[in-house]
Amino acid sequence: MVFIKKKNGISFRLATETDVEKMAIFEKDVWGETGADEEKISSRIKTFPGGNIIALYQGDVVGYISFEYVDNVAKMSNFSWSEITDNGKISQSHSPQGKYIYGVTISVHRSMNGKNLSTLLMLHAWGHLILNNKTGVFLGSRIPDFKNYKKWHPNIDVNDYIKLRRNGKLRGYELRMYGEEGLLPVKVLSDYFPDEASLNYGVLLYLENPFYRWPFRRILTWLFMKAPLFRKFLDWLFVSIVPYFTRNKNTTKTRKGMIKSISESYSVIKNKYSFWEKKTIQSWLLMLPGSGCEHHKKTGGCTMCGFHQATDKYTHIRLFFKAMFLLAQRVVRNVRPQEIFVFNGGSFFNDKEIPVNFQKYLYRHVASNNYLQRLVVESRCEYITADKISLATKILGNKKLMVGIGLESQDDHIRNKIVCKSLTKARFEEKVNLLKEYGADVLAYVFLKPIGLTDEEAFEEAIKTIKYALSVGVKEIALSCAFVQEGTKMSQAYHEGRFTPPSLWTVLKVIAEIRANNWPVHIGGFSDEPKPIAIPCNCPDCSPQIYEAIEQLREKGILGSIPTCNCLTTNKSLI
Repeated sequence: MVFIKKKNGISFRLATETDVEKMAIFEKDVWGETGADEEKISSRIKTFPGGNIIALYQGDVVGYISFEYVDNVAKMSNFSWSEITDNGKISQSHSPQGKYIYGVTISVHRSMNGKNLSTLLMLHAWGHLILNNKTGVFLGSRIPDFKNYKKWHPNIDVNDYIKLRRNGKLRGYELRMYGEEGLLPVKVLSDYFPDEASLNYGVLLYLENPFYRWPFRRILTWLFMKAPLFRKFLDWLFVSIVPYFTRNKNTTKTRKGMIKSISESYSVIKNKYSFWEKKTIQSWLLMLPGSGCEHHKKTGGCTMCGFHQATDKYTHIRLFFKAMFLLAQRVVRNVRPQEIFVFNGGSFFNDKEIPVNFQKYLYRHVASNNYLQRLVVESRCEYITADKISLATKILGNKKLMVGIGLESQDDHIRNKIVCKSLTKARFEEKVNLLKEYGADVLAYVFLKPIGLTDEEAFEEAIKTIKYALSVGVKEIALSCAFVQEGTKMSQAYHEGRFTPPSLWTVLKVIAEIRANNWPVHIGGFSDEPKPIAIPCNCPDCSPQIYEAIEQLREKGILGSIPTCNCLTTNKSLI
């Protein structure tokens, strides 16, 4: 059964025998010689017609998911992909009475990168899970960044690697991607699939059916597939609330786990390279849900910004900033971060967003802790006043204040007509000088690829903006590489085919220029809240390793190894 007929211009339906030839060509294009051939695809469709769903765009196959029914494979000591899927044919491995779903394959064409197609395909498996009352879903994942990680950490064991986390999420790229869909690691599988980047390891992942044996499954399936807010509610209900009230044993442990889970939702310790100390420091990222960006409320906001959706979801706790902060401190009880970096989806100095009493409270906290050396906040220029900066620097004493300002572009038309920033250069330079007068530093945000620019134009504009910002006294720069969040003007352009995020080759080209000039530029992350539907990417072959290389640059100031890939030839201007 297909639950979503059409989304973002992509149609979904059950695969039939007439699709086999096109599907085999698609599989070979995605996976090379390891892709499923006509014999395997035909066998899957004949064995389990309802377990093969394809995605079509303009008549071409661009996505494919296949699954089978199995018993509890977690009880097996080890198995390979070939063994658990009958070498991809499933005629001998599919158990019609099996209580679990096992993912045979999920394939997405490189032209669909960033269109959230893998999530849409997996949603069909989740819908099938609920409607047919299966216990849960198993999936075998690659770990294509393991080989590269082991190169830098030769003593790491694969069982330890799959537990590593970065910013509260699993470190491995594919594990993190599946984790965001609810699939979590069960155990390592040796010789799972021939994949050199994974050193042939696989990881068994599992998602439990939260509605197992529930009535009204058709209604629940419809809600799950059609209502994103219902899925978010389930995340909250089944991850935090239900365990808290239903576990009889280890109640204290469960309560602590719940508090830890809530704390980590807006408080994270992150390793970050410091240009001035020439070493990796620990930065405490504090996400404070204020009342929302005033600029967005008055004008509709910047064309790429969806952060107002993140602040809106926390309406019920906006008034309890001190309580939230004390809860967030649990994350840093055993570490000594050198800075606090506050994100509030708007302007920290706007009293309507962050109450002035809490502003003072935070200043005093930083001033009274020896290990904290710097406080970083963000604000639009209209809220950066002499009174505000004087108050902050006076309470902070010898601790450093840095204020992040969204410059985005040095070009007036791009900044104010395309990005809709409502900021003049004169006002920006005035506030930079004001901050410097009080001994505060300035962090400027530079945006890579606003709507309407090609990758090459975006590269040139980013370099010009970096040079301009440094020339007027900016201390550090954060390069924000465009990603697409729903509910923004950028997402509208994306869905209409008028915009795509920059390729990773473009990002690397900017990085090369930054390193050549020794500029103090941080590369911003490729994800945030709400979760993007499209991020900077290349093809599936090289993207994971490049993500890992850029993350290493963020943490250690050293760019990891960059793979050679045929997809670079499609970006001739970047060679």
